[in-house]
Amino acid sequence: MMEKLFVFPKESSNSYVRIYPELQGPFVEATVCISICVTWSSTARAVWIDGKKYNNDGILNVTIDAKPCIIIGQEQNAYDEGFKVSQSFVGEMTDVNMWDKALTDDNVIDYFAGNEVSGNVINWKALNYSSYGDVTIRPYVDPYPCEPV
Repeated sequence: MMEKLFVFPKESSNSYVRIYPELQGPFVEATVCISICVTWSSTARAVWIDGKKYNNDGILNVTIDAKPCIIIGQEQNAYDEGFKVSQSFVGEMTDVNMWDKALTDDNVIDYFAGNEVSGNVINWKALNYSSYGDVTIRPYVDPYPCEPV
């Protein structure tokens, strides 16, 4: 999926992408990044938005099950099911990565800077997935490309 994105064009109860993780859990710490990053462990919790860190003490002792069902485009109300039109995602999604550890501040800054930081649970560059319903794949075009000085 390198330089590609998923398009979810309209509300739906049956359009989604199921991602098959490279590693199985259980995970007692993790980091998930999509243009926003959330990281947690037993000692550190933070939300990163556009490269800026916001500490968050609201996540405690979270464990992701041994066989996670990772769905994008829908909110799961039960394991791998329970999708509702009103809870569907409409838009484009790219660069989803997940790690089985809480990334350091430097790792997250590298991720937002576009450096080569790929997940070991979900690796967007080598994504193993199945798509369902009205989901298309398009090339990703950076809306804010860096201009050489």
